[in-house]
Amino acid sequence: MSKCRREADRPARENEALRRQIAASEADARRFKTTLCGVGDAVICAAADGNVRQQSVAFFRTIVESIPQGLFVKDRSSVYLAVNEPYATSLGLEPEQLVGRDDFAFFPTELAEEHRADDRAVMESGRVKDIEERVIARGKESWVHTTRAPVRDDTGQVTAVLGLIEDIAERKRAEHALEASEMQYRRLFEAARDGILILEADTGRIVDVNPFLMELTGYSLEEFLGKHLWEIGPIKDVAASRISFADLQANNYVRYEDLPLEGRDGQSIHVEFVSNVYRVDDHNVIQCNIRDITLRKQTEKRNGEELQRWHDVMLSREDRVQELKREVNELCPPAGEPARYPIQE
Repeated sequence: MSKCRREADRPARENEALRRQIAASEADARRFKTTLCGVGDAVICAAADGNVRQQSVAFFRTIVESIPQGLFVKDRSSVYLAVNEPYATSLGLEPEQLVGRDDFAFFPTELAEEHRADDRAVMESGRVKDIEERVIARGKESWVHTTRAPVRDDTGQVTAVLGLIEDIAERKRAEHALEASEMQYRRLFEAARDGILILEADTGRIVDVNPFLMELTGYSLEEFLGKHLWEIGPIKDVAASRISFADLQANNYVRYEDLPLEGRDGQSIHVEFVSNVYRVDDHNVIQCNIRDITLRKQTEKRNGEELQRWHDVMLSREDRVQELKREVNELCPPAGEPARYPIQE
């Protein structure tokens, strides 16, 4: 693969890496929710009597201490009943410093009120609640994914709320980076002074077209979308279009120096056609860059015509020189002299 192709593909590769990072984070969140349900079951069992209670409490403590995510349990007044080490550490505290206190002791008032409202919503509805929220930890703003679940006693009454907290700052950074990258790409796509087509790699159907190509050809967005590359009006040579698409599917890259297009007004347009295949999410797309080289071709034609004119002038002059040589040679015998010039026939 050439350096130019690698450079052209780099934004797509970077965006795909960001999408994979986000997808992996979301998969972690799903596993995270499953973990919460298991912990919730242990908490419910911990309310049983006798040996079962002792075993369940010990089991619950083991889970709390082994879970790498932050975990907390609050009573109906949102006072901490228990927290694990990762949760306390995220706040720069020891677990015993949080137990018996509420969020107003550690968070700004507005944020503490939001936490209390979320706790109350879970306890009143009896349902699990997922939320992505902004937090202030050690004086720094970050993002976490918090899953809250109701804790019930042996009569089924909600007595507390259990929360698991996952740091999603990296995922948020990846999402913001992807959003910024896609916005930058869209701006370049819209402002480019080359025509750009985006196709489905499997079918060859057009899914997007930039304004410059519509301006160049005189065709509207609706006249491009959903059609195959070889079906659109501007592509004059249908056979060549089919071949280019087959080559592109086989090689992931094609380049044509001079592909004929025709505008809606019937005017011939010469273009340079370059296409690459790259991956977006879980499927391949094709980007076709179409550069108008009509002016270049016209210039080449004018230069060729001018060169031919001068060539014809030179040939004309050479013919005249040959004629003069013949005339001189014809005068030589009457003067008693041999011919002076060899004649090219």
